[in-house]
Amino acid sequence: MNFNDVTNEIINFVSKYPNSRYKLAIGSDSQVKVGYTVYISAIIIHRIGKGAKGFVTKKIVPREINNLREKIFIEASMTHKIASMFTLDFFEDVMDIIIPNIKKGADFKYEIHVDIGNNGETRKYIKEVAGYFAGLGFETKIKPEAYAASSYANKYTK
Repeated sequence: MNFNDVTNEIINFVSKYPNSRYKLAIGSDSQVKVGYTVYISAIIIHRIGKGAKGFVTKKIVPREINNLREKIFIEASMTHKIASMFTLDFFEDVMDIIIPNIKKGADFKYEIHVDIGNNGETRKYIKEVAGYFAGLGFETKIKPEAYAASSYANKYTK
């Protein structure tokens, strides 16, 4: 699917149940293999409590990226690139569905999920990476709430 197909799928997903609460989450993860590094970026549209639909894109870097800071910042860069592809027209289309149904419980949130957390080596990058996305105006989640990166994208890096 191309990105336009993905946005159309998301709009169709939301329009089927316009009274629901939704979360659009974007995140990336990576895995070092012998001779290369796999990066997966994920887009998830989650109908809270009722299921989700996910999309992934894969990038292979033809070298082993063992520097954790470099790995994390490439993940963040990939996530930012995808997040910036969502246009104002896309959000207006989603809001055209959500706003008339707010009194019926409809809601829509947009989040960045970063594969860093308070446990482990990645904790030293929380302020820098989460701050970067927050400075751009994104609501940013870290592990364990960053399921688009730490669970969904991670599943496809194996």
